[in-house]
Amino acid sequence: MLYPNEEQLYAAIVWQDCTGDFEDILYHKSADGIAKITINRPQVRNAFRPQTVKDD
Repeated sequence: MLYPNEEQLYAAIVWQDCTGDFEDILYHKSADGIAKITINRPQVRNAFRPQTVKDD
């Protein structure tokens, strides 16, 4: 089993913006297959609404 070295462990993740037409979320993914989904409704403290769940 190979273990990552310290440089690999602490390397910054490069995120690709995939937000598209979403209204309430920001969607980013990395080359490693990691997805980052952020609720982006600061005007209402990032509260969920039906549209947030339906965004696809």
